[in-house]
Amino acid sequence: MNLPRIDNTNLLDKAYSILKERIIRRDFKPNQKLSIPELAMQLGVSRTPVRDALNRLEKDGLIKTVSKVGTFVAAIEIQDVLDIMDTRLMLEFWVIEKMPLLPESEFAERIKHLEEILDQASASFQKMPLESYLKLDYNLQFHIELIKFDNNKRNVALYKDMMNYHSLSAEYSLY
Repeated sequence: MNLPRIDNTNLLDKAYSILKERIIRRDFKPNQKLSIPELAMQLGVSRTPVRDALNRLEKDGLIKTVSKVGTFVAAIEIQDVLDIMDTRLMLEFWVIEKMPLLPESEFAERIKHLEEILDQASASFQKMPLESYLKLDYNLQFHIELIKFDNNKRNVALYKDMMNYHSLSAEYSLY
């Protein structure tokens, strides 16, 4: 009998993406203990991709591991948010200073794209329940497109990683 192969490529990336999204959306609460065996069972994978995903999440600052105690979802401190806002402002002002260097046609096209995001946000806000609207995070979409004006992929990646904390702190109180 021929059975189809199960797609098990990039299990680490898939586990990382799922867990990161669940942490950001606060399906896991701040300071909640995470069990590698339980997560592996729920995701239907071995412990190795889960362990590796948790290591990446710890580097992102979204979880913390306490030796001989366990792995926990990181709580956000007020200083984390203040530091992120400083870095965010630094990046955004840097991009704004570089905008005049763009060719006029490229600048106009990018501005048009920003306006489209604002139009979508406005239309969605009028049609959707607030919770659904907030999940679309048009504010983040707008600011990521703004950061893309400088054509620096590392700045975009840095901005996205940094905004994990913004998403957490904006929706929930600080712990």
